[in-house]
Amino acid sequence: MNKKQTALVSVFIIIVFMTYIIYDIFISKDKVNNQPTESSRIADTTELKWQKTEKLQIQQGKLKSITVTGDNKIITGGETFLVSYNNDLSLNWSVETPGIINCICSGGDTIFAATNEIILLYNKDGEKITEWGPYENNCIITGISSNGFYLAFADAGNKMVFVLGNTGELLYFFGNRGERFIIPSPYFDVTITPDNKIIVANTGKHRIEFRTLEGEILNYFGEAGIAHGEFCGCCNPSHFVVLSDNRLATSEKGLNRIKIYDFNGNFIEYVIRQDYFNTSTPLNIAADKEGRIYAANPEDFCFYIFESNQWK
Repeated sequence: MNKKQTALVSVFIIIVFMTYIIYDIFISKDKVNNQPTESSRIADTTELKWQKTEKLQIQQGKLKSITVTGDNKIITGGETFLVSYNNDLSLNWSVETPGIINCICSGGDTIFAATNEIILLYNKDGEKITEWGPYENNCIITGISSNGFYLAFADAGNKMVFVLGNTGELLYFFGNRGERFIIPSPYFDVTITPDNKIIVANTGKHRIEFRTLEGEILNYFGEAGIAHGEFCGCCNPSHFVVLSDNRLATSEKGLNRIKIYDFNGNFIEYVIRQDYFNTSTPLNIAADKEGRIYAANPEDFCFYIFESNQWK
């Protein structure tokens, strides 16, 4: 092949290469323009069925936790305080506590309020009955639940769930063997159902798990992602609560949204979308027997009440 032919071949190769580059740029641009963006993937234009009906700012300090008793008393906890409100949001009682109240639940006439390593027991008038603990070294109690027969609590420090009897005796514990929990940060919620099933948020795996009292997994749902039915980022769902109609409401950190699922893990609807609060700090949530959802916001020291149109 002479020099002229070599030059022609080289020019031809260059032209083909440049044509491919130009084609690829335009085709790739078109593909990118037609791909769903992160915002479009989580966008939802449907009208919300839930609306905020009440908001109350706590005067005692930074708000951390919330629950609602069977007689619709609202119990809030935070920096060394436990406060009870009546259904009309008037003050019922207020007490000082020996530490930050991470989580609260009620069982019968007893209120259980947990610091990192101690469970404090109060009667419905705010009088201290006793306390249980301290528990394991490095204990960080982040979730607590009573069904009247058992009390379950989640320990994020040791990545374990403990089940106690009515007098505080340890009956079951799990997480240290078998199907272990992945808990990257202190968000680890738990509920015990009336039929003695444990529901727990395995946040490092982005899922809700249904277990026996002994810790055997019965079922689970959830996966990582930003879509409506997925859990985004680290340590989600951060909190959850079982509603009176046997559905689950979840809250998340990062994309600060509250969502509702059925027990099979099917996404039902939003209570609030990720643009409602301008903070990534998750909301501790509770619910009453009428189906209202209560959300404690540590950032503005307020709790919010959300109500669905279907309940009216």
